[in-house]
Amino acid sequence: MSIESSSFKELQEKFAEYSWAVYRKMEGKMCFLNFVLDITPHCDCFPHSKEPVARDAGVVASRDMVAVDQASLDLIIEQEGRDVFEEHSGVSGIYQLSHAERLGLGSRKYRLVEISI
Repeated sequence: MSIESSSFKELQEKFAEYSWAVYRKMEGKMCFLNFVLDITPHCDCFPHSKEPVARDAGVVASRDMVAVDQASLDLIIEQEGRDVFEEHSGVSGIYQLSHAERLGLGSRKYRLVEISI
């Protein structure tokens, strides 16, 4: 499956906008967990998935949905040395996160606290 960059940008905007609709109803009652495992080039909503494009990076948690995604993306980029999502889609996840931040869904700024178990 192939999506043109312009269409992919629109899709990313819509993901953020639909999230905003839910966020408005549930604000203050949510927390967000990202299991940064088995990273594939597309989201789980795609009907098929390719082999992982990045190594597992752990679990990220926050009460800020934008911060949790930004931290997850940063961990993957730092670990792999490149934006694996942009390589596959032509659009960086930063585009969606910036749009979400503009909508007021959260902040791209975060403080990462590592917890070892």
